[in-house]
Amino acid sequence: MISRQSGYLKSVDVKAVLSTIRIMAEVDPKVAFGIRLRQLREKRGVSQEQLAQMVGMDRSYVGSVERGERNVSLENICKLAAGLAVAPARLLESADA
Repeated sequence: MISRQSGYLKSVDVKAVLSTIRIMAEVDPKVAFGIRLRQLREKRGVSQEQLAQMVGMDRSYVGSVERGERNVSLENICKLAAGLAVAPARLLESADA
């Protein structure tokens, strides 16, 4: 994968990036939750905006949850689970489940 940064192309090691994300998820439960949320949302073919509209949240909030930037309340976990038609516990499973 190649990304543009500061006006020049820079090669990105995709395996290293994925490895770093997995390590972060093991250390930070917010990151692990966000990875799982994104995994289930994409599996259902729903965009962040669609999910947000279904559950009465702002799209930017859903995005920040998926990036592990938010400590999500139990109420919002239940809303997100309902929007994805899964039990709330499914959002707390490991991203590999």
